Amino acid sequence: AITLVNLGRVYTRQEKYVEAESSLKKALDLFRSLQIRVYEAATLNNLAALYMREGKLRESEGVLHQALEISQDEGSISIEAEVLYDLGIVHIMRSKFMEAKASFEKALDIFRKIGAQGLEASAVRCLSLIEELSGNLEEAIKLSQQAVAVLEKIEDSLSLSSERKRLEELKNRDINHGNEL
Repeated sequence: AITLVNLGRVYTRQEKYVEAESSLKKALDLFRSLQIRVYEAATLNNLAALYMREGKLRESEGVLHQALEISQDEGSISIEAEVLYDLGIVHIMRSKFMEAKASFEKALDIFRKIGAQGLEASAVRCLSLIEELSGNLEEAIKLSQQAVAVLEKIEDSLSLSSERKRLEELKNRDINHGNEL
């Protein structure tokens, strides 16, 4: 079943979506028949990622809610956090910013608890984006600064470079916005 999940992920990256969905659904059936709920949740999360790539956002959201319920029932906080993060992405794509913010904040709490600093930085970056899209540049800047601090700590030079550039753009927009008032 794990091989089918990995195959589904490879097909997803290759944009062979029919094959990806088939592999993931077969894996899902196997995990369900074996009653391995944690892997069921992880497989649902992979299926949701496939649906996201296909632009099937409602389907993705529905599958993510299933995965979230299972991961919470099973007490798998790492999968729960990943599902919450992906749910936040879907909410952003559907312009549901309040729901996205709630999902990312919950995921962020878990990432911090388990010491997943790279994922922590990603969640903070997403929260910054939500604040930016909501027109709250000051909060977007604060969150971007937090992301930069975490990225510096873990020495993720590629993400750090990108976030520093974004932070500078946010600051410039904030200054220009202040000059317009």
